[in-house]
Amino acid sequence: MKWLAAETTDADLAKRLNDEAAAVASEVEPAQYDSAAVSHVRYPVASLVLGRSLENARAAEAQARALLKRFESDGSVKFRREANKEDFARTNSTPESNGLTATYVSRLLDLAAVSGKRDLIDVAVGLLRGLDKYQDDVPRGAQSWEVPLHTPDILASAWLMRSYVTGFELTGDRELLDRAVYWAWTGVPFVYLRNPAGGAVGPYATIAVYGATNWVAPVWFGQPVQWCGLVYADALYRLAEYDAEGPWKQLADGITASGIQQSWPAWDPQRQGLLPDFYHLRAQVSDGPAINPGTLQANAVRLFGGPRVYAMRRLAKAGVIVHAPGDVEVLEDATAMARARIRGWPSQPYEVLLAGVDPAVNVRVNGVEVAAERDVESGRVSVRLEGEAEIQLSPKVSAQPSP
Repeated sequence: MKWLAAETTDADLAKRLNDEAAAVASEVEPAQYDSAAVSHVRYPVASLVLGRSLENARAAEAQARALLKRFESDGSVKFRREANKEDFARTNSTPESNGLTATYVSRLLDLAAVSGKRDLIDVAVGLLRGLDKYQDDVPRGAQSWEVPLHTPDILASAWLMRSYVTGFELTGDRELLDRAVYWAWTGVPFVYLRNPAGGAVGPYATIAVYGATNWVAPVWFGQPVQWCGLVYADALYRLAEYDAEGPWKQLADGITASGIQQSWPAWDPQRQGLLPDFYHLRAQVSDGPAINPGTLQANAVRLFGGPRVYAMRRLAKAGVIVHAPGDVEVLEDATAMARARIRGWPSQPYEVLLAGVDPAVNVRVNGVEVAAERDVESGRVSVRLEGEAEIQLSPKVSAQPSP
């Protein structure tokens, strides 16, 4: 809503959006701005827009260390049967799957990147490399709350691809990007590339799984469940930034456009603008629970070419990770000096989080040293900016004694 308020030229609409956003934010503890979310496509951006980015970075570090307990000694995540539910692992050869493990690996990588802690990043990347054992496998088992673990699953393609893209961003290792490309291709069979039923809605609609809930019903063969495809589309958009040769943006744009087509229209006052849980292609009817539109909106921003909602950029030589609500252009990356241009979309002051900053480093904005807020022991710095600005990092110069 804050992003839409900054984009619209309608002053009354902007006020409504900002007022509603403030009301919603008031219901959330500030340290949970980044973790309190309902969209299936999530960025650690709320604290950068609303403030308290250092508090949320501390929370991200704690969440990451807690999440490590979910992994087995071999790096896998085993299926855990919930009370009063079926054992969805019983038809799989093992109690693990690439999609289930990647769900946790992807989340861990995101949290580690926000924390900036080298030990967490190294462990997360190590667990990511453990996913290599699934190379040449089928994406499966990412929806184990209701679908058997063996079931081929586009959400598994999404989490595997996104994990490897994030790993590439954090390491620069081209092999990880190649793995992301592989998993991107595994999602294509879930996407309608031809119109299946002749209706306006059809091309780029996405099947969630090749299987059924509880092995029996609902049967999801051929049934679009677009929110799953939109998570895949978000990962495709990320991949397209580094692999322009693939059809990734075309696929992501098509999936997003189909999601817009499937959303409930304005003449349905109770559900207008919401994404349906699934869609009937022959009847051309949306159905199921009405889902929060954030999963679609995050992709629609990319489809329509608006300002980037969130960016993470690693300054490899400086050892710093930059998180911003907008675009980050790396201008210089050296051991002794680093510069980045931030193009923030918020219409009000916002924060940029720098993770992995040495205490002996000065922070300047547009050439002027600023009193940035620091977590010295954790190496995290929060810089407050407005609009477009340049951040410079350079070693502190010791005062020379008078002769």
